[in-house]
Amino acid sequence: MFNCEKCQKCQKFFDDFFKKKLSFDYDNKFFTYIKTHANMFALLLLLTASVLFIVFGLGNYPLIDVDETRYAVMARDMVLSGNWNDLLLNGEPFLEKPPLYFWLVAASVKLFNGFSPFIVRFPIGLTAILLVFATYFVGKRVSGVKFGLYSALILLSSVFYLIFAHIAILDMVLTVTIGLTLYSGFLATISQNKTKSIYWFLFYVFMALGFLAKGILAIAFPVIIMFVYCLIIKQLKEVFRPLNLLPGVIVFFLITMPWHIVMYKHYGYTFIQEYYIKHHFSRFIDSAELGRKQPLLFFVPVFLAGFFPWVLTFVYTFFKAIKKYIFKFREESGNILSKVLNPLAVENDFQKLLLFSMIFFTVMFSVLSISSTKLPTYILPVFPAAAFLTAYAWARADKDNDYGKAVIISTEIIAGVLIVASIIATFAYVFLPFIIKMKLLPYRDITLYGLLFISIFSLMKLKKFKANNLFACYLTLMLFIMIVAKSYIFNTIYMFGQNELVKYAYVAEQTKTNLIAFDFPVKSSIMTQYSGKVNYIPDFDLEHMDLVVKNSELPVLIITKNKHADDYMNDLKSRFVLVINGFKYSLWATKNFNTSKNLLNIDSTHHSYECGNCIVH
Repeated sequence: MFNCEKCQKCQKFFDDFFKKKLSFDYDNKFFTYIKTHANMFALLLLLTASVLFIVFGLGNYPLIDVDETRYAVMARDMVLSGNWNDLLLNGEPFLEKPPLYFWLVAASVKLFNGFSPFIVRFPIGLTAILLVFATYFVGKRVSGVKFGLYSALILLSSVFYLIFAHIAILDMVLTVTIGLTLYSGFLATISQNKTKSIYWFLFYVFMALGFLAKGILAIAFPVIIMFVYCLIIKQLKEVFRPLNLLPGVIVFFLITMPWHIVMYKHYGYTFIQEYYIKHHFSRFIDSAELGRKQPLLFFVPVFLAGFFPWVLTFVYTFFKAIKKYIFKFREESGNILSKVLNPLAVENDFQKLLLFSMIFFTVMFSVLSISSTKLPTYILPVFPAAAFLTAYAWARADKDNDYGKAVIISTEIIAGVLIVASIIATFAYVFLPFIIKMKLLPYRDITLYGLLFISIFSLMKLKKFKANNLFACYLTLMLFIMIVAKSYIFNTIYMFGQNELVKYAYVAEQTKTNLIAFDFPVKSSIMTQYSGKVNYIPDFDLEHMDLVVKNSELPVLIITKNKHADDYMNDLKSRFVLVINGFKYSLWATKNFNTSKNLLNIDSTHHSYECGNCIVH
């Protein structure tokens, strides 16, 4: 357009200027749009993350012994019998647990008109996602979208929360109901007028659901935590206001009493003895009968492992808060009550949430630790509180030098541990037994190389430190681990014997024989394929087995554990015929069982026991 050199330079200047200006305007509009609709994008991100972390691959692996298969079978039988009150296990009354979990799974079985790992786990996964969104809502309510998103994603991606969102057992339902109860109670203390009454009402609704999920714990924890919290913030009177208390108590009993009344009518004092005295009070005081007694500090290593990869920043935040409290305590003058309470004074809703989370975590962790009965899964309800405290560190990491260093050191340690573990695992693989090598082979390389790549990439991100970038690396790491676990690892666990149990149960179902499980603890995966009553003989009791065989009008199949079989191999050979000699379990039959005829009649195209899809009878 311009002929002279000077004019051509001017033209180039204006072309470059307008290109940059247009680009800047475009970027600016894009980020402005995101900021304007931050809540919508955050919810979309949470939904996508929930699908990827939890829903995706939920049915890729079979139901896992012992609790998942046991509870799933009970829920299935609830649908088949049409009796949604009585809980039966292998035809016998099961008075240990309340019904909410079983109602959720049974509703899923009824809705999908089937019985498979995905159908069983789907309602449990949904409840886990519900708590993630509730965590976001609470975090956003007190501090904004960013803090809410950090809190929700930390909870979602912590290793224990992910594992138990993928295994259909009662602990996730209890965690969600306790979490929602306490969230409602906390929101009631920072809300006004009508909204306050609504949250107190929800407090009792979710507490009632928790009571139907796992009993008295769902009352004890929220009541203790809310009492301590309201006492500190000087709102204790509000808890006992008739306008808040009476409607809540009424709705609590309306939700919880019908099932308890029905069960008492059916079983009388046996229900009280078994359900309340033995499985609520006795197990807290003395777990000797249940075999679950653990040392006082049992939950410390369990939590440290279960809250990976966020655990190091949590530990830093937790102990920094304690150190700050001790400093203020020493500086405070006056009587002992003033010295204890004044350092806990809070000025805004965000500080109230942090205080609430500290009380939430400390009280629950302490009570669980002094309980006589301990299982690793019991620690799960403290995770929402830990998520809020950890999110505080990440939200401040870019602006606060101390928290920034904590995040950096945490990343260096985690990356270093994963790199060293990958190298050690590479060499250790050579020395493993051949059978284990073959089972690990499908995912050995992808796991080792994937962990190495993500760890090195995270370390590279430290050169230009931004908390958001490192946070994304942590999420990527956990997503990778869960994809590998759902695609390979969980199936490998199943292949170490459980697949044989399911296969043998399928054989018994198809041949219409009676089934004995001999000399090993109850494995409920057998009942996922066998519709009859399984004769469990968990001890070495040949006389009992002979009696069952003698009284059976049908041929009998017997499952034995190979590890113990040498002790009574001659006894078995004298009584039965070996049908299948497996890796961990073997299948025997009485001599009136025509092995060749019966096995040929089985549909050879049916492979439900291999893919983990369970039969609906």
